[in-house]
Amino acid sequence: MSVYIQVTTAIDSVELAKHLQEMLLQQRLAACVQLSGPVESQYWWNGILETTLEWVLTLKTTQAFYTRIESLLLAHHPYTTPEILVTPILQGNLAYLEWIDSELEQI
Repeated sequence: MSVYIQVTTAIDSVELAKHLQEMLLQQRLAACVQLSGPVESQYWWNGILETTLEWVLTLKTTQAFYTRIESLLLAHHPYTTPEILVTPILQGNLAYLEWIDSELEQI
């Protein structure tokens, strides 16, 4: 049985967010990539409190694809230190989880 995860990243350009979304799906690294936003992010960067509008990508995938996802995001993300976080999916609708597997198996 697969180990299911959600991978989250945020970016300050809707155009680039959509480009990342398409690349991830075309390469079958995720079965679904949700794009949300804009959201207002506040954070410390180099000692300064920053405020940025960002778009959030949430990927539905499996642990087996994480290394390739991280490599793609690091190669195409404009941030020096992009947010790339993994959340385990501990339970879920079995039919939905099987659908994730079926979409990722088509590589």
